[in-house]
Formats: sequence, structure tokens, C-alpha cells
Amino acid sequence: MLMKQKFGTYKSKREEELGEELRCESTAWRIWAKALGEKSGETDKESDKIAMVRTIIVGVNFITCLFIVSNIIRGWFFG
Repeated sequence: MLMKQKFGTYKSKREEELGEELRCESTAWRIWAKALGEKSGETDKESDKIAMVRTIIVGVNFITCLFIVSNIIRGWFFG
């Protein structure tokens, strides 16, 4: 079934659902990027790359924390 959009264009129901998913993903990415810190970069593309690097750094720190905690727990119960 086709749905009428602005300016007389038509989209199928599936295209409408995909558009909604993309909006949700971009909203989630925008919120995550803001949580990482102030926007750096002169363009949106550059800012996205910087946010990806920051995401990797946060991920590495999280994994390191998990290893430290697991080592402490291993020492408590199996030491």
C-alpha cells in the first residue's frame, strides 16, 4: 500500500517503517555522541569520526574494568 507524502511523492509502508528505524538510530547515535562530550570537528562527518574514536576508548576502558573486577572476584573465591 502506498502512502502519500509531502509534495505528492509516495512511499510504501515498508519504506515508511525503515525511515522510522533510521530516525531512531540517528537519534540514539546523537544522544550517545552528546554523552561522550562536547562536539568536536568542523563538519558533522568529522564529528562522527571523533565520536567513534571516543566510543572505542570508552569500550576499551569498560572491558579493562571487567577484567579487573573479574580478577578481584576470582581472588576472593578461588584464591
